[in-house]
Amino acid sequence: MANILVTNTAPAYNRGSMGRMIGLLACLHENLPDAHVTIWHRFYKKENDLLSDQIAGIKSGVELKAHPWYSEYNNRPLTAFAAAARGGISVLGSLLNRGLRRLGLPLKTKYQPYDLIIDSNYVENDHSFSARIAVCLNLLNTLDGILSGKKVMICSATIPPFKSRFVKLLARTVLNRVTIITLRENISQDNLRAMGINKPPIIITGDLALMLLPASRAQLDILLAQENLPRPSGPIVGITPASEPGFAKNEDYAQLMAMISDYIVEELHASVLLVANTSYDAPMVTLIKQSVKHSEKVTAFPGFYTAQEVKGIIGMSSIFISPRFHALVAASSQGIPCVGIVTYNPTKFDGIIGRMMGLEDYLISVDSFDRDDMLNKIETKIKILWGNRETVSKALLQKAGTARANTLLNGELIKQLVSAEPDK
Repeated sequence: MANILVTNTAPAYNRGSMGRMIGLLACLHENLPDAHVTIWHRFYKKENDLLSDQIAGIKSGVELKAHPWYSEYNNRPLTAFAAAARGGISVLGSLLNRGLRRLGLPLKTKYQPYDLIIDSNYVENDHSFSARIAVCLNLLNTLDGILSGKKVMICSATIPPFKSRFVKLLARTVLNRVTIITLRENISQDNLRAMGINKPPIIITGDLALMLLPASRAQLDILLAQENLPRPSGPIVGITPASEPGFAKNEDYAQLMAMISDYIVEELHASVLLVANTSYDAPMVTLIKQSVKHSEKVTAFPGFYTAQEVKGIIGMSSIFISPRFHALVAASSQGIPCVGIVTYNPTKFDGIIGRMMGLEDYLISVDSFDRDDMLNKIETKIKILWGNRETVSKALLQKAGTARANTLLNGELIKQLVSAEPDK
């Protein structure tokens, strides 16, 4: 029986990250149903019960554990400092252990029970100081696994063009030593080559979140009853907003999204459905609902829901609008035409939502906030998409089927890796 370690750092409150974890478990269930999977999680102490509930029933033989050195605290600087210190000590210990094992001493490591280490954390850029720290900690985590002598797989990654010279050097040093890299889209492949990362096999598959199944109609009916909400009827435009969007103050952004909601009601004669994709965004949903002129035509889901429930809610939409990447994945994978507002990490938006799902013409890049200009651009895209929604939906369903099949290749590659001879 294969014994697989997943070093996952995704918080349960981020439905996109949870969708990726659930998607990975689905790939493993499809290809290695008897495998035992251990997930090292940095949010374990805060979210153990929530994590267990969200992955229950996806695959048997899954065990959640706290990450040995990467643990989340209430204070971000403390988290970064503690993880860097403890991670550095762990890497030094792994280096010493590796040297002693080469001398013939039968020493064990914390990675000893596992046949394969899977790291699915490479999805963001280093364009801010905090993001740079997060990328470095991910690379430190990968290096720790490499030093154990075990096979290490970077799974379903997005590798943007890193800006920091130090991050580029560290990435080239670490990632050239992993066993294999699979990517979500082909833009990342160009970025890896530009950084000189070319030693391991690099294979383009798909986004693990494509494997996430939406909640059933019966489950959604229960959720609607709990929230005391009627099931929306008629044409529906779904919106997942983003709190702290980065290009505007929350109040200005809420007003913009409220004006878009009013346009949808008045011009398209459709209802609006608001749902958050992370717990951070829930207050924004409420703020937009309070700001619209036609609140009776707006259904807001203000609570915390599982990744499956959020995907099911999004699935009620006729078309969908969002700056949240994985909300767009949840919609497009169900054949729902989307307008994507790109405010960060264009690699994954352009590579997956644009090229892979064929929605290039419906992505809007935002560098600075001009309310009237943004309103005009978004309304124009909505109007065009609304007229083409049936044609776009048919094309999306076909592309989504192909993308899911490609994503399943991750599971096949994992099976090959654990079946092959151990690395020397």
